[in-house]
Amino acid sequence: MKPTPGPWKVRVRNDSSGDILDCFVSASDVNGFHYDAEIMGDDEYRDDMERKKSDCDLIADAGTTYHATGLTPSELAAQRDELLAALQHAEEILYELGAESETVKSAITNATKGEK
Repeated sequence: MKPTPGPWKVRVRNDSSGDILDCFVSASDVNGFHYDAEIMGDDEYRDDMERKKSDCDLIADAGTTYHATGLTPSELAAQRDELLAALQHAEEILYELGAESETVKSAITNATKGEK
């Protein structure tokens, strides 16, 4: 995988009243050309423009995260799951030894935030 270099940013175009008309994900120049991907345009589907902007934010964050870590969001999730399993195993061992760790408990709590 070799996506467009980051950082990726969201660019929003508003009308005169401040309503969102267009939402783009912008990335760095590629061979002298600025890269923009339009996520949604000025169309009749203006029922949930904030949700569409949130989609842009998510896409831009995924691209920027990839360039910061070298991993896709799904690869980061798999890595997190592996590290979480190792932490949970360490917590069990510490408990058996009578040496519980607040640091390990805190890390497990933080790693499981947002789970569905």
